[in-house]
Amino acid sequence: DANAGDPLRPFAMTDRGSSVTPVKPEYRKELAHMREHYEAAEATGGSLANPGPKISREQMRDGKVPLGFRDNCAHLLIPLNECRYETSFLPWRCKDLRHAYEACQHHEYERRVAVHRAKKAGAL
Repeated sequence: DANAGDPLRPFAMTDRGSSVTPVKPEYRKELAHMREHYEAAEATGGSLANPGPKISREQMRDGKVPLGFRDNCAHLLIPLNECRYETSFLPWRCKDLRHAYEACQHHEYERRVAVHRAKKAGAL
């Protein structure tokens, strides 16, 4: 194989001519865990407790996450922004990471709405 010694081979495009950047192996496990977590939360009705950010403020600072985006989904924004930078911000690249980040943002929004409704009903 001509690309056997290529250090970028694990991140190379598939041989089928796909233009979508594959997810890096170190992120696959985290994405699978997130899918399982969200599916379990949906099945049990979800939790209203704020889980808090999964990374520290220092990691957010080192990852150059803007202040307005330093929330419970910042741990997904760092690899997404790295992928965007590496692929010149092409919109059809980094789809899996973007979807994971947007799904996290949506679930966080749903949690905040549920908390607001519970407070309004007097449950909290």
